[in-house]
Amino acid sequence: MLELGILKTWNSTTYKAGVQLVGSLTTYLDDISVSVSIPSSAMVVGNYVLVAIPGGNPRDACIVASWPQGSSGGGGGGATDHGELDGLADDDHSQYLNTARHDVTARHPLGTVVPHESALNNLGDVNVPSPSDDDALYWDNAASKWKAKAASGGGSSVIWKDASVRVMSDTNRTVTKNWTDLDLTGYTSANAKIAILHMLLISDITGPGDNVSRLLVRKNGTYPPYYPRIFIGTTYPDKSYVGMIAMCGLDASQILEYRIEIAAGAQMDSFLELLGYIE
Repeated sequence: MLELGILKTWNSTTYKAGVQLVGSLTTYLDDISVSVSIPSSAMVVGNYVLVAIPGGNPRDACIVASWPQGSSGGGGGGATDHGELDGLADDDHSQYLNTARHDVTARHPLGTVVPHESALNNLGDVNVPSPSDDDALYWDNAASKWKAKAASGGGSSVIWKDASVRVMSDTNRTVTKNWTDLDLTGYTSANAKIAILHMLLISDITGPGDNVSRLLVRKNGTYPPYYPRIFIGTTYPDKSYVGMIAMCGLDASQILEYRIEIAAGAQMDSFLELLGYIE
């Protein structure tokens, strides 16, 4: 399970930290481990941190990423520009071919440095006389030639919000709320396909017996056998909370659905925060 938090304390000697989880004003994780891949300089109090909690057990929690609030997310710090790196002119990989190791007569059967063809269309099996920006190269089997055409489709883009947006807040609920539409058009784009959410369920009263209260989300109009959900059982103490970062599909109108199930005698507060989306 992954949780988004804010760094509150940092000990560079023990590599331990204290974190307040996003969405909770009172819940802290103290003295938790920090990945040694994160440099100490990146552990700045106030940063966002990503906390891995294996099996939901806070004792096993570990910070795996840290980044400043207001940035687009998730790095470990250090140089942010290639030109800032040291030793750029060093030849550290002698097993790789470079100009000096390539341009020697011993590498070529003609006994001299062979010139290279600089124009793609001058190669015998290529027919690309007038390529355009962003064209893709493809093989035409009938012509036995490589040709170019406009690339189809494209990759996905992740849009991470500088500040999360609370898109659903439901408090003091004592009865189940059936599947309800949640319109995210005001917080995403017309091309958004997936919402990245922080789901949070807080118990005012867990209720008697042996039942559970749940917060669930799904893509609008779908009925998958499994979908993102969190729950609090009646065996939990009052004022417990459960949170989870989840992804949920959006329909063509950027709508998802949520459901709040309330155990008998329970009272719950439910929240959905939009962290970003995928186009």
